[in-house]
Amino acid sequence: MFAQLISLTLALSMQCIESQIEVVDFRPFLFGDEQSKSEVVSQIKSALETTGFFLVRNHGIPRTLVEAAWSMQRDFFRQNMTEKERFGKSFDGTPHGISGWYRNELLHGSTADRKETYDLLLDSVLDHFRDGIWFDDERLNDFLDLSFSMKSVTQYLFNALSLALDGDEHFLSSKHDNLKNTHFRFVYYDQQNEEGLLLHPHTDFLSLTVGFQDEAEGLEVWDKAAKVWIEVPFLENTMVVNIGDAVQRWSNDRFIANFHRVRRVKAVDGERLSFYLFVGPDDEQMIDPADFGVADGALKHEATTFGDFFRERVRMTFEGQRDDHHSTGDVDALCDI
Repeated sequence: MFAQLISLTLALSMQCIESQIEVVDFRPFLFGDEQSKSEVVSQIKSALETTGFFLVRNHGIPRTLVEAAWSMQRDFFRQNMTEKERFGKSFDGTPHGISGWYRNELLHGSTADRKETYDLLLDSVLDHFRDGIWFDDERLNDFLDLSFSMKSVTQYLFNALSLALDGDEHFLSSKHDNLKNTHFRFVYYDQQNEEGLLLHPHTDFLSLTVGFQDEAEGLEVWDKAAKVWIEVPFLENTMVVNIGDAVQRWSNDRFIANFHRVRRVKAVDGERLSFYLFVGPDDEQMIDPADFGVADGALKHEATTFGDFFRERVRMTFEGQRDDHHSTGDVDALCDI
């Protein structure tokens, strides 16, 4: 059997419970027979109907590229603030303006997240490089190899998601076959285990998120049924996968874009590294649950373009209306904001 479950016990000032994060061996989906492929799809479907998260092994991304990314992060984020500020975001109203370094982002809750980030838009990363970025030529090659490997894996994951929604296998991948709205983010924490959240509870806005965390762990996912947070473990050579709000809407709320957070870092020195690829469709792409056979009378969401949907999600986030929008979420996940 290709399926595996990781049993986790988590005590967070409440009764310990046992919960599960799916670990999916993706190789049978790519190279197995129809039965093996169907088993992988069923496992992913189960994960997305419950926690909205799963871990993938045998994803095809070389470990050497993951290690290269850790090295790049350490070298950049361990610099002094003056050096990092040279690469800060300009926020000049252009797509280029949201690329670069940023500290203590405030998107969720009443206090800022205690993290540093470096964001890149893949459809213009070479422009960023020409304009000045911390990569040298060799590291730029590693970054491009890594980011495009991750993008390629998402296309196969979209195939599995389409089948899990009883749709045409290539439907979602065909809607994400470009680099528009594809964001790469390095995330760095350098905090001791003091009180308070390092990353506030939130869901991702786009369609799909894939990435890696280091041994410091710290990522927690909301268990809606048990009403507790469960930890996503670090497992060597596995990739973290979760869907975003766009796919939840496309699925007519069959799949969950779940709340997640970082509460503490296990590393003694408080350092935690992670990096993620956030993938969305073109702004003009329609998001319509009818694409997956949902009848008019059963529609929970009207068809809308991704661009309109995304702008509305950003607006509601900044206006504090998150709970009203996320009808399948759980307000208890936000009680500690």
